[in-house]
Amino acid sequence: MELEKYNLLAQEQLVVSLYLKSMNKAQAARDAGFESSSVFSKPSVKAVIEEQLTIRAERLRVGGDWVLGELKRVYDRCMQTADVLDRDGRPTGRFEFDASNAIKALALIGKHTDVRAFEDKTQAPLGDSELIDRLNRGRQRVNERNNQI
Repeated sequence: MELEKYNLLAQEQLVVSLYLKSMNKAQAARDAGFESSSVFSKPSVKAVIEEQLTIRAERLRVGGDWVLGELKRVYDRCMQTADVLDRDGRPTGRFEFDASNAIKALALIGKHTDVRAFEDKTQAPLGDSELIDRLNRGRQRVNERNNQI
């Protein structure tokens, strides 16, 4: 990557290059010989980083739609029911799903899309374990209804 065209000092070019590799401002600043990461507040350094990240995103075809699509795939995979098998490989009638990571994916989707689903709360927020218990009970009810059909 050619950073010379940006009229940065050699040390600033180095810190930009290191940052683009690690995405860690503190580490990049230290490795480039800066005492703090304040170099990243310089308008010229900010502009170069922003431009380089835009170029990278375009090259990789990574954008908001891609991020949301991947998060949705993670959510769908976590919510996928899978039969619990016994030692002989027969279904036990129980199902497993990854509620914890499904919740994390939903939270990231909500943040990305600014859903604000939980902003106007009328009750206290649930803890992770309580939410997982409620999800498991709901899943169990659905499975019981499906078995009755």
